[in-house]
Amino acid sequence: MSEQSLQTASRIEPQAMLGKSVVAYDGQKVGQVEDVLFNRSNRPSQLVVSTGGIMGIGGHNVALDIDNVRYNQQQDALVATQLTKDQFANLPEFQYGGNMVSLNRQKTPH
Repeated sequence: MSEQSLQTASRIEPQAMLGKSVVAYDGQKVGQVEDVLFNRSNRPSQLVVSTGGIMGIGGHNVALDIDNVRYNQQQDALVATQLTKDQFANLPEFQYGGNMVSLNRQKTPH
């Protein structure tokens, strides 16, 4: 995968990231974006990615730091630049916290 074909994911509108495929750095699809989390400055900070499972059953959600994600325009997919498919499968399950601001949970930033 050419680094030239990748651009910083944080430059994409958060709404446009929802539903995008996520691929590991080894090129294998690992999930899709379910939500975008925001930091205190109201900037995207993490992506919540649904992994595994079939038709939403048996998978789990993981969080990826947006600084480690790039957008591949040719594939119209987000690339986890530091994880292989096997490493991705071993990430801990993501759990929402009470103070998190996210796109899907529609908790608006202050």
